[in-house]
Amino acid sequence: MPPRARAFHSAGVLGEKFFVFGGVGLDGATQDGILLNDLHYFDAKAGVWSGELQRPACCRDGAAFDAIGPKPLARAHAGGAVVDGRLWVFGGIADAAGGRRVMNDLHYYDDGLARWSGKVGAAGAAPAPRAAGAL
Repeated sequence: MPPRARAFHSAGVLGEKFFVFGGVGLDGATQDGILLNDLHYFDAKAGVWSGELQRPACCRDGAAFDAIGPKPLARAHAGGAVVDGRLWVFGGIADAAGGRRVMNDLHYYDDGLARWSGKVGAAGAAPAPRAAGAL
């Protein structure tokens, strides 16, 4: 199933898969623009879309959880790049406490492990928050 229509997403190619993450889509009920944090890929060899990547697992503290790991906050205008077999996502405009804000966080999706990294800590000072950047 292809991802919903969107704009301002991050994308990258890993092997024969074209990945699409986040962006701005339309809310089905209100037709308002909403930020997304879903991840999909198009398999060029098979010619099919993956559907949203998730790996439901049970149970943590009595509740089901997504074993694909902690996804980045919903966001648009994030920089995206593929390095060493990982799809990296940096910054963008995200839904955060108190409303939307420009971010400077870094995450990656490792296709070999089928897992998000969570927020990546790095040595040194992080760049200033930014959106619509390119990696």
